[in-house]
Amino acid sequence: KPVLKASSKIELSFDQGQQNSQRYLLYNAIEGKVNPDTTLFVKANLSQTKNTTTDSVTAQFKELSFGLAYRPVDFDWLNLLAKYTYLEDNSPTAQSDISDIEKEKAHVLAVEAVVDLTDKWQFSEKAAYKVGEEKVTGFEFTKVSTWLIIHRFGYNLNKDWQIAGEYRLLTQDQAKDQKQGAL
Repeated sequence: KPVLKASSKIELSFDQGQQNSQRYLLYNAIEGKVNPDTTLFVKANLSQTKNTTTDSVTAQFKELSFGLAYRPVDFDWLNLLAKYTYLEDNSPTAQSDISDIEKEKAHVLAVEAVVDLTDKWQFSEKAAYKVGEEKVTGFEFTKVSTWLIIHRFGYNLNKDWQIAGEYRLLTQDQAKDQKQGAL
């Protein structure tokens, strides 16, 4: 197996019309084995859209992540994963979405444990915490903190197919809002 894997992508696009624009997307990822049990990774995803008619930036996105996966060879029934992500998203003003978030800056920490209970049954537990600031249309930046907890049981039908059920709980602290459901 390779000790180090890397990939990069560059995308450019140009639009011409009443308003001319150019976009770029840069994606870089590196993954390396520290030892047979542990893998580290780093990922950078950057994009920008610029209105070349007005010489103004209309959208930017930045996602920087690093993490590790611990999959012990001697205990192949266990997988532990951790990931940190820094996120900046400045949406274009013409874009609308369900939450009306124009700009976001956030730190996200996620951890996951996957345990093979038998050769057929698997249990996973995932927790993620996101803290940052969001700017909703018509308002200034607001601090936000959100928790996501997922409990999952899976059953392997064969080597290619698994059927699973999940229970998810999403809590947004500032709004004192909670959503939950099964999947």
